[in-house]
Amino acid sequence: MNRVISRASSGIALCRERTIVLAMVVPLAAPFSSVHGAASTADARPSHRAERASLLTASAARPQSLHPPGQHPLRPPPLPADLPRPQPSEAPPPTPEAVSPPTAAELDVLAQELALLDLAATLSVTVPRDVQTLDEVIAALTAQTNLPIEVDWEGLVSMGIRNDGPAVLAGAQGSLLAVLEAICANVGTTFARPRAEATLGRLRIMNDAAATALRRTRAYRVDLLADDFMTKAREHIDPDSWLVNGGDLLHASRTGGTVLVSAPATIHRRLAALVEELRLTHPSMLKVSVDAIRVPTRDWRIISMSERTEVIRPEAVMSIAGAARVASPTLVTTMDEQAESVLSEPGLNLRFAFRPEWDTERGVRVVFECAVTREGVEAISSGSIAAPIDGPPAVTAVDLPGTEETVVIFLRARPLPRAASAVGL
Repeated sequence: MNRVISRASSGIALCRERTIVLAMVVPLAAPFSSVHGAASTADARPSHRAERASLLTASAARPQSLHPPGQHPLRPPPLPADLPRPQPSEAPPPTPEAVSPPTAAELDVLAQELALLDLAATLSVTVPRDVQTLDEVIAALTAQTNLPIEVDWEGLVSMGIRNDGPAVLAGAQGSLLAVLEAICANVGTTFARPRAEATLGRLRIMNDAAATALRRTRAYRVDLLADDFMTKAREHIDPDSWLVNGGDLLHASRTGGTVLVSAPATIHRRLAALVEELRLTHPSMLKVSVDAIRVPTRDWRIISMSERTEVIRPEAVMSIAGAARVASPTLVTTMDEQAESVLSEPGLNLRFAFRPEWDTERGVRVVFECAVTREGVEAISSGSIAAPIDGPPAVTAVDLPGTEETVVIFLRARPLPRAASAVGL
């Protein structure tokens, strides 16, 4: 027995698999002895020892290790000779693709909020007719657009608005932004209504107190239109929310031709539209194009007095026999400043004068005067035309003194938009 244990100990030192064999041998011996030892302990002992010796002898005859000679048991076996072996790469590892830096719009929170509002203004929605509560209305709009819409129900309780309140605008159709604004206009009280805003990639319906945390400051460079800009903004864009009108949400201050406004994104979106309108309707300059054609007076009378002639164009006048173009000047002038052009040819002097003016009721108008002088005698045609002239040109005519000819004058006026911009701060 001592000899067997000594061999087992040396086997443990040589290989871990030998320890596994011994662990399997010992449990097998114990159950065998307990089952067969009931008849006679003395008789079973020799048989028991012989059986154990037989098992140990068989295990000793087994291979000492499951690994080939010379192979460490903890190392992976070598690859077969017929398999290709990986070769070290000479090329350097690929460099990860560089990440583009964020754009200014990505860094500008206000720009992101304005982009979300613009998106909401393009998505068409319909309020289902079978909804019962306001919460169901919001859920239906969210499902139709996949845009997250949140409602600050706790903040709206003071207005009498609850999530289980009755649905409004059932069956209404329009853009998502327009429908949300209409919902806000149809709930709450006369003096307190919620507002739809954009923040953190989602649309939110909240009260004015919560909207104060979403105010962004933006500079509107409108130059000479600063006073008009501030007046129209306070009168037409959420007038009750401006500080000067008793509100506490919208603030504005002016420095020269720049107006600073602190407001949520929905207000800045409407202010940007106001700036564009002022640029187009309050031009800084005016461009006037003139096309003067000399034709026989009799033929001109036939064309101008004909009932079949709805619009007189330069091409029709040039088709008259004996017609000749005498001048085609283009003048550019600033508002309230007069521009003048004088052209001369043998026996004829032409003078064109224009003055653009701003009319609060009719917009931009151009006061003109066209004078034709022949042999010291002058004939004048004057009046005013509205600008811009997008369709057929305006037409006036001057008879040449002492002749049977008329100068037909076609006028086109195009305002040049004023430079204005909005810059986030």
